[in-house]
Amino acid sequence: MDSQIDEINYSDEEIAVLAHGFVSEDWIGVGRSFDHRNGVVQAAFARHMQVPARLSNSVPTLAISPSAAAAAFVSGHWSCVDAPFDNVESHAFLDHPPNLDLEVHDILEIRVPSVHVLQLLHGYAGQAWLDGRQSVRVWHDGQNTWLLCPFWILTAMSNIHQIRLSGWAEGWAWINRVEITATAAGRILCNLARRYMQLLPACVGPADENDLTYQKLALLLGHHDLDGSVLDNLLHISWASLPESRQERIIFANTLFSQSLAEGAHRYPSSLGGQVLRHYGALLQGTPHCELLLFPINIGNFHWTSGKIDIQARVIHYGDSLLPHGSGHPPDPLRPNLVEWLQRVLPGGEFVWQTDLQCPTQRDGWNCALITANILAHEGIGARLWDMALGDELRLYGFCKLCENLLIPGPERSNDPFSSRLESPSFTRVSAQLLGQAAEADEAAEAVVSDELQHTHDALPLLCPQENNEDSVPSSNNSDSNCVERRTYSHPRLEFAIDRSGGLLVPVNPPS
Repeated sequence: MDSQIDEINYSDEEIAVLAHGFVSEDWIGVGRSFDHRNGVVQAAFARHMQVPARLSNSVPTLAISPSAAAAAFVSGHWSCVDAPFDNVESHAFLDHPPNLDLEVHDILEIRVPSVHVLQLLHGYAGQAWLDGRQSVRVWHDGQNTWLLCPFWILTAMSNIHQIRLSGWAEGWAWINRVEITATAAGRILCNLARRYMQLLPACVGPADENDLTYQKLALLLGHHDLDGSVLDNLLHISWASLPESRQERIIFANTLFSQSLAEGAHRYPSSLGGQVLRHYGALLQGTPHCELLLFPINIGNFHWTSGKIDIQARVIHYGDSLLPHGSGHPPDPLRPNLVEWLQRVLPGGEFVWQTDLQCPTQRDGWNCALITANILAHEGIGARLWDMALGDELRLYGFCKLCENLLIPGPERSNDPFSSRLESPSFTRVSAQLLGQAAEADEAAEAVVSDELQHTHDALPLLCPQENNEDSVPSSNNSDSNCVERRTYSHPRLEFAIDRSGGLLVPVNPPS
């Protein structure tokens, strides 16, 4: 048992780092009884709860109730240090001190141990506390083993940064990078992103109720691979930017299209992938003037590439931003499966692959999804390919666009989910309500942003529709004829319906 317990020991240096000024003598015996927290310990709690000045304006003002926090903690919806918090029996945290009187600030300070450590302590330890050597000692009373010790004693109270501030911290650091704010367009976008980050947590609801929460949008700002839902939404912005006369000629397929083909779902019509392919097959067969089907391809869950099907020429064009132009080939089994599926849906001449899709060279490890979105936008709507020097700025632009989609409330969202501008009157109203700002001040700021964007439009080529009326701000009743028509789209789930107008899948009943 000793060898198992050793893995959760902390050195003096580790404790000092984790506790932000830990003094071992002040903590000897703390945790042996439920109410043993002296003044020094309380002061450490207060220091740990202080929000860094650079983040103070980004932390939401809406307080979480203690009952809601406790429920989230017990149910395992909060992050852990090194493993999902999903296998610990809930009775270990219910009906016994100290959990009965935990305050919300105490819970938010908890650094949750890994599942393995929690199970080990629950099975072998029961009561535990820190002694002068900062090692975890155990107490065992035979059959009655309960994990009654405060978790913050075991783990030095550092999980607040993982639970509450990680999304804001990452996004905040990213939008303040020098290479982003160096241009006029970057400064405008950074200001908008700061405002969105203030509003978004209060608007989008709990993480399990919204597919694009602020945490996921914060990933869009960081040096991370983007998942399929973000890429799907960026592609839908491309489709919504098409003139209405072109929307039936060009199909932007979502990420499930190539995934389903790679899994061989065309041979299993009743599977989810089979339904996805049946949907796109019906679109191709029911649209005689369809010219292109554009789709992203995921390779090994670490890289995105691009595909374009020229229906009339019966050619499948492929491009990879990590390889020289004309080199490489699509992954198997996608390559033969796509040809087989196309021959079945559109019988006639043979479809052939060509590795000639123009791609900018990728010089980092995280912008492949954004490159893919922009390549497909270029092929579909004619937007020019962008220089990699603008990659970070374009990520910020995509962040603002997706944020605005989430922030448009009520009927406006269903009628007008993707804005042709970075700001909208609905955003002004929400910001005035939540931040206590005067509506007049927001409208004035919006007018300034609109005017400045007029001069920086060329610096933002990604999915940025051309507009003729540069002085007007789109009205809430969508009467501005120059606004790009927009339609509702959500990332496809297990239950979905077919939206023929956009060539996309939409959920029928989002999971609870």
